[in-house]
Amino acid sequence: MLADTKPNRYKLEHLMNQIESEIKAGQFRYRNYFPGSSLLEKIESLEVQQFHAASPMASIPMANQQVRQAVDNISSAGHPTFAEFAEKFIAENESLWKRSNIRTKRDILEKWLIPQFGNRVISSITKQDLLEFRSVLAKAPGKKPGTTMSASRINHVMTSVKQVLDEAADRFNFTTPYQNIKRMRIKKTDVTPFTIEEVEMIIKYCREDFRDYFTVKFFTGMRPGEIHGLKWKYVDFEKRLITIRETIVDDYEETPKTADSNRDIQMAPQVYEALKTQWEVTGRKSPYVFANGNGGALTNRNMSNRVWYPMLRSLGLKLRTPPSVETQSDQAPKASTPSATPEIRTNSASNPASKPVASLFREFQLFN
Repeated sequence: MLADTKPNRYKLEHLMNQIESEIKAGQFRYRNYFPGSSLLEKIESLEVQQFHAASPMASIPMANQQVRQAVDNISSAGHPTFAEFAEKFIAENESLWKRSNIRTKRDILEKWLIPQFGNRVISSITKQDLLEFRSVLAKAPGKKPGTTMSASRINHVMTSVKQVLDEAADRFNFTTPYQNIKRMRIKKTDVTPFTIEEVEMIIKYCREDFRDYFTVKFFTGMRPGEIHGLKWKYVDFEKRLITIRETIVDDYEETPKTADSNRDIQMAPQVYEALKTQWEVTGRKSPYVFANGNGGALTNRNMSNRVWYPMLRSLGLKLRTPPSVETQSDQAPKASTPSATPEIRTNSASNPASKPVASLFREFQLFN
């Protein structure tokens, strides 16, 4: 056993780099480095196999992947595999993260990270491995047919890898390989704002049982999750104030995403009247202002498919996707002042309250 000294670490690092290069080039021979290993016979039988990819996620020939795994286990004795540590990392943070965040992390882990890094000893993962993985993600299918994974999604996946590796490096005293890896550049999407005439058309011709909903939505700028999670206890008719303290994400109640999302909104006259009317519908039947037939909260999925898209089609308006509160990049103002015109929220941190409404309709969007 070599002593843990700086010169010995340098020697081992140089040796591992050499082995890594040979593995990637398909030229590694286990006997040259570990002639006395008990695994020699098994690994040499693998080396004579025809090289082929182990899975769509693999970037190294099958035989050399198994050889590499054996080398990793020897060089990083005592360190967990990526899968073992990632599971532990998520379990330790479940009490701190929102339910929606936990679901997202587990989905990324199971779909992408475990297939690529699961059996690797966590301290053996290199920057080159991460860059190759990112290239694999960039070629993966996107949500829509004929597309590839978006830059935003790639960034989310890579951020999850970084979090796990950074924490493991801190605990097991190795240098994280996730250094100087830039985020993918996200293309700016075209904004298709509603005109004042279109807003008036929607409110006038929408389903009667959703007229109050759209009036409140357009005249407050509340996010879909916020208006779906709005409860009567957060509506103060005397002060004409709406308090944002809860939201609906993936059909579950959550607290707002950021501290700035906890805010008060002053009711415009139209909002006050719409909520008074809505009180007669749900005020004595449900804790939610806008409720489904069972008195539960509306969901973004059902609202989109059963109300929003059919309405836009019937009015001949261009389809816009109602944004999810989890994908909003804007920071809504902490307090909104009453207005006779709809409040439109920007995709930046600027406060739209100071702009004329005509400019707001030209520059900003209500739905991304």
